[in-house]
Amino acid sequence: MRIDQRIQPSLMKVLEREHRRYELALARYRRISSVTDHKSDIESLFSLIGKLRNSIQDLAADETLGLKTDGLPVDLAAIQTRLHAILDEMLMQAVANMIDQQVSQVVDRAQRDPVTKVANRAAFDQRLAAEIDHARIYSRNLSIILFDVDHFKCINDQFGHPSGDQVLKEIAIVLQSSLRNSDLVFRYGGDEFAAICPATSETALKIIRTRIDQRLKAHFENSAFRGYVGTSAGGATCPLDGTEADTLVRVADQRLYECKRDRRFSAGARN
Repeated sequence: MRIDQRIQPSLMKVLEREHRRYELALARYRRISSVTDHKSDIESLFSLIGKLRNSIQDLAADETLGLKTDGLPVDLAAIQTRLHAILDEMLMQAVANMIDQQVSQVVDRAQRDPVTKVANRAAFDQRLAAEIDHARIYSRNLSIILFDVDHFKCINDQFGHPSGDQVLKEIAIVLQSSLRNSDLVFRYGGDEFAAICPATSETALKIIRTRIDQRLKAHFENSAFRGYVGTSAGGATCPLDGTEADTLVRVADQRLYECKRDRRFSAGARN
């Protein structure tokens, strides 16, 4: 007969109750861990496991339970060993889950812009390298666009920096809504944004830019920022303009400069 089956029902009932308490506490940890102090949560979990271990000791020592199976004394030491092993497994899994969750949160925060909530420059560099590899493997186009918010300093000076942050947030939303689900938006730095558009040709890139211009104009048409918000942009396409990340960014940045100078979008040399 297995050790688990030899445990007195009254003991099992108490242990099941304690186990439910543990599961509820662990679920609560997972729910609140993203907004609370991880150290205190981990300490609480270890404390709970300790209480469960003490419960096992207390129950095993309680002679009033009269633990017997088929008239024979139950091997309490074997039961305790088994239950402690179960708790060890639970604790190891819980701690592993905590570590995975916390590492994921740290990585996400490190690659996300705190103002606009889109990915940041570090994420752009990492993702662009990966997308170039995919484009090369599947022999397809890949395009990028660099955006610069026109007259952003004037917005900050005229309306204040909180309003400037709000404009950046709204521009990020418009950019995301103007692109496909497969396209990615990044805050490149300061008043600059970037987009990675897989399977997008030079011609398609110009269409995307026109759509973004129209939606930005419509979005701010009835706001206090009407007439202030606009973007200059420059694009580059792989493999037409290059097959390395540095080359694509350099080409797009040069065309962004030309756009700001000429007040037009420069997606390629043949505009």
